Amino acid sequence: MEPNIRLGISRCLIGDPVRFDGNHSLDYFLVKTLGAYVEYFPVCPEVECGMGVPHETLRFVGKPENPPPDDIPYKKGLYLANAVLGL
Repeated sequence: MEPNIRLGISRCLIGDPVRFDGNHSLDYFLVKTLGAYVEYFPVCPEVECGMGVPHETLRFVGKPENPPPDDIPYKKGLYLANAVLGL
C-alpha cells in the first residue's frame, strides 16, 4: 500500500537529533506502524528559525497577540503556519 496522506510531524519524533538538548524522541510506533500508511512532512521550527542544536529551551513570555518581531516563538509560529500551508 502506497502512502497518500501527508502528515506533519516533529523531526525529533522520527529520530532526527534536533531537540534542545541535541537528542531525539524517536517514536517507533509513528515511524514503523503509522509510517506505513502516511507520508510524513518533518518539521523542526526551532532549527528552521535559525536556532542551533543544542539550544536553550523556549518559553513564551508576554502577550501572544503582540509579540516583538525578533521573538523566536513568534518566528516559530510563522514557520509552522507556512509549513502547514505547504502541506
